[in-house]
Amino acid sequence: MIRIVSVVVLSGAVGCASMKQSLVTGAATGAVTGLVLGPVVDRSGSDAKLGGALIGAAVGGIAAYFIHSGIEDRDARIRKETIFNLDKFNVSRPTSGMESEYGIASPNIETECFNTEVRGNKLIQAHCESRIIGSPEWVKSQSRKKKSDE
Repeated sequence: MIRIVSVVVLSGAVGCASMKQSLVTGAATGAVTGLVLGPVVDRSGSDAKLGGALIGAAVGGIAAYFIHSGIEDRDARIRKETIFNLDKFNVSRPTSGMESEYGIASPNIETECFNTEVRGNKLIQAHCESRIIGSPEWVKSQSRKKKSDE
């Protein structure tokens, strides 16, 4: 029972780590799992334990790599979506719980798109580049203004 609990705890530790820490944790978790389950599958003794630990470490390391990469990709996508949709996430309003007639204006974003082109021996694919222009400013909140107009 203690082994199962330690495996579950080690599995949860992969979430907030660097790639190196995730790989080490995944490999260690896999090795412990293989060490425990190796003799259950093959009852030949210490060879089963060693083989199970090695296979478990490899599987755990590979799984940790893919899980960590997926989490990093998801986080990057969410950061990008959040930055480009600040008003959708109510960033323009204070969230302190106090009602205020002022909020923070969403930044202006300037986007420039380019067609595919060849420059010397380089192929540059069609792409867009976006820049945040200016800095946030305090502005009168539109929702408060509408309520007071009614």
